[in-house]
Formats: sequence, structure tokens, C-alpha cells
Amino acid sequence: FHPESILSEHGHALLLDALRKANEGGTSLQNKLLIEVGSTRENVPGQGSTAKLAEFCARHGMRFITVDMDPHNTKAAARTLAQYDHQFQAVTQKGENFLRELQDNPNFVFLDAYDFDHGKHSALRQNRYTQFLGAEISDAACHKMHLDCAESLVDKLAPGGLVCIDDTWQEQGEWTAKGKLAVPLLLDKGFKILEARNRAVILHRGEQDGPESEISS
Repeated sequence: FHPESILSEHGHALLLDALRKANEGGTSLQNKLLIEVGSTRENVPGQGSTAKLAEFCARHGMRFITVDMDPHNTKAAARTLAQYDHQFQAVTQKGENFLRELQDNPNFVFLDAYDFDHGKHSALRQNRYTQFLGAEISDAACHKMHLDCAESLVDKLAPGGLVCIDDTWQEQGEWTAKGKLAVPLLLDKGFKILEARNRAVILHRGEQDGPESEISS
């Protein structure tokens, strides 16, 4: 990402920073799997996580999969991924279903899918949710979707792996928005908060669940 846009960068910046630090510290990222749940939908400054994560993965020989329930988004993501000479994938599926059915063990996961209801969603976006998910955006559905993803990651995230949840922060000591239920679950299962900023949080497994290196596998 560009330094001049750091204030507007979203949660993917936390994940990329953690991966850069690991690489600079001597941890090999070769063949590690990064999964993004919630592909880029619009060209908005400070966002565009799919392209930024894919570029990083291509540079470091990593595997990358981006998942979204909206075929419009995955078609756009596929065009982005096509510029890299790697077997990256853009999958059209509900993120919680994809993770539940996944046979692999991802090393890093970026959760930025089902929106919370901040009252400013366009009619177009609401219509896409109605078309592909059967209902307009709601906080309850957002919380449940990310909780379902977290439950799968408790079993499937590789030892020492990282999970970053975008649009998540604390209000009066309680987590809110996308990570409202997911963060408490992960903490209860032994994950530890690595960092929280940019209205996002990144967690890694507790020491008892993985090797000494936070990002090794």
C-alpha cells in the first residue's frame, strides 16, 4: 500500500504489515495459503484488498484464494488475478460455506465479507444481498456469518496462523460490527490479539496451540 493513504487503509494493511515483518524476520512465506473472504467490490481509495493481497502473495510465492457470494465480484477478482503467473483462485461461494468445506489448512485469513448495517448502503448493494442471500443487510446476519467463519478457523487454521477481521473495533469494552461474535469466540479458543487498528483486528493462535513462531507452520 502507499504511505500517503495509510490513514484510509482498511484491515488488509494489518495483515500485510504482519506478513512483511515475518518475512523480514526470516520466516519463509513460500507456499503458504492466504484466503480472503469478501472480494473487492468497488475501486475505493484505501481499499482494493484483493489486488494488494494478490500482489504480495505473487511476490512471495504464496497461494491465494479470494471468495465472495456475488459472481460480479469474483469475475472482477478473476480479472485482477489473471495478471499474475500463479494459480490463484476467485471462488463464487458464501465464505462460511467455503471455509466449512475447505480440505486445506490456510495459514492466513482475511475476513471482510457480510456487511454490517451502518445505514448508508446503496440500493444496488442491498439488492445484491437480496438477490444472492435472500435478505437485505442486517447486523445479526453479519455477526452470524463471521462467527461461522471463525468456528471453521478454530479447527482449520494452520498452527501459528493469523486471522484478520475488517470493520471490527471496541465500544465500551465490547467488540462490535463484523467481529462482534467472532472475536470473543477466537479469544475463548486460545487466539491472541496481535494488533487492533484501522477499525480492524488481527489475531494469532495462543502459544499452547502452535510453535513458538507466530507465523510458522
